[in-house]
Amino acid sequence: MAGAVPWFGLLAWQLYHEYVAPYQGGGASLWIIGQLFAGTIVVAVGIVAYLICRSFITKTNG
Repeated sequence: MAGAVPWFGLLAWQLYHEYVAPYQGGGASLWIIGQLFAGTIVVAVGIVAYLICRSFITKTNG
């Protein structure tokens, strides 16, 4: 869950800007490439944030 939630959040943001928000110009749509690279980064950040928070909570409670 720590990796899936940020990934789905990024996907929702990218798809919103691709299909709902008004077009702002600028060439080809590369949201799939962005999902590949940025998705990998947000998954890693989500997992690291979860591990840091879990270790902090277990130290203070236990």
